[in-house]
Amino acid sequence: MTRIHRLPVILALLPLACGDSGADDEGATADSSTLTETGTSVTDSAETGTASGDGDGDMSGDGDGDPATGDGDGDMSGDGDGDTSGDGDGDMSGDGDGDMSGDGDGDMSGDGDGDMSGDGDGDDPPPCVDFEVTVEPIPPNVMIVLDKSGSMFGNSWDHDNDNGTPQITRWNSLYQVVDNIVTTFDQQINFGANLFPSVQAQNVYGPAACITNDIPEVNVNPGNGAAILATIPGPNVVDSFGGTPAYLGIETAYAHLQSLDPTNPPVMILVTDGAANCDQSAQDNFELFEVYDDNLQVIVGQAFDDGIPTYVVGIDIADMVINDGVGGDPNNINPSDELNAVAAAGGTGQFFNSQDQGQLEAALTDVVENVQTCIIPLDEEPFFPEYTKVIVDNVEYDMVMDCQSEDGWVYTNPNGPYDAIELCGAACDALGNTGEADVQYFCNPG
Repeated sequence: MTRIHRLPVILALLPLACGDSGADDEGATADSSTLTETGTSVTDSAETGTASGDGDGDMSGDGDGDPATGDGDGDMSGDGDGDTSGDGDGDMSGDGDGDMSGDGDGDMSGDGDGDMSGDGDGDDPPPCVDFEVTVEPIPPNVMIVLDKSGSMFGNSWDHDNDNGTPQITRWNSLYQVVDNIVTTFDQQINFGANLFPSVQAQNVYGPAACITNDIPEVNVNPGNGAAILATIPGPNVVDSFGGTPAYLGIETAYAHLQSLDPTNPPVMILVTDGAANCDQSAQDNFELFEVYDDNLQVIVGQAFDDGIPTYVVGIDIADMVINDGVGGDPNNINPSDELNAVAAAGGTGQFFNSQDQGQLEAALTDVVENVQTCIIPLDEEPFFPEYTKVIVDNVEYDMVMDCQSEDGWVYTNPNGPYDAIELCGAACDALGNTGEADVQYFCNPG
């Protein structure tokens, strides 16, 4: 063994070799602690047989009690986190994200997207639950446009088709029917009312008899029945006057409906006892009262093009050509034909005529029932649209393909969003009786 090979060990131990005897050639002994090439003969005051110098009983030098790792955490992983996974995050998954899923995204779902859904898309959809709701149809906005001409108050009729009872005015009957209609349907329909002419119209043969308001007497609102009855003339009023400016009455109602939320289907119902006059382009009083105002048909056609149908209900309308000279009724026209033309332009086929109060009430009831929508909004969209059930008046109805020919229901948007349904046929009729439906949502077929 040469001195040059032993020099590194000697230098490392110089502070301990102060007892060197100064040997001067090969083979001479240096001191009482023999130096070998393994360097294991130096002793530690706290441990024996090792050379680490850290006092923990192993060779690592870190003081943690395990050999060779040198990380100080007490295990063999070498990562210093206290477990044997080797990832340094404190759990045994080996992914380094701090949980046991093994996906490295920081949650326990195992999909690696950072949420707990397990679908890998990074969001947490709401859980599907079965539940049932009671829903009501969308109420339509209905303007009742009422003829308040002098003939409605001056002419009486056999309202009950009984010669043994006194006759009453046409207006008296109309008031009673309107009372019944708005009271019965007040919760299903948003009613409003407009008069033609207005109560300011005068008993003159001139333009003052055609005065009509630019805004309705009663705007459309929910629960409006009492307001309408309090605003229009009472059943026993007889001193009200004016012509038949039906065009102006419809014009005001039409403009008001256009100003409202289009979600609620708009409808006009025209109730009159004669043909329209008071044409605003008339050149004289004769034209104003004795010539039919065909602008009425034009404006209801325009309204229908804008999605507002007009139903026409007549009171004791003559089915013959009128030619009575100067009398306030348009000459050379058949009132029934003209009102049928108005109904056709308004998209409702033909007008309803009534010869007594019972027929008037039946006609208006039929119209109001017809305008009720069978479209029901859903505040909650179904999780699985194909599993939805609809029950009306204790009868379960199936989802159908054709709402025009089948009894049941359809989604108004077949491809979604599934935020409304429409009842069809018998289901729609049942809704008119009950005013509500039960909709059941299922995650699986129920």
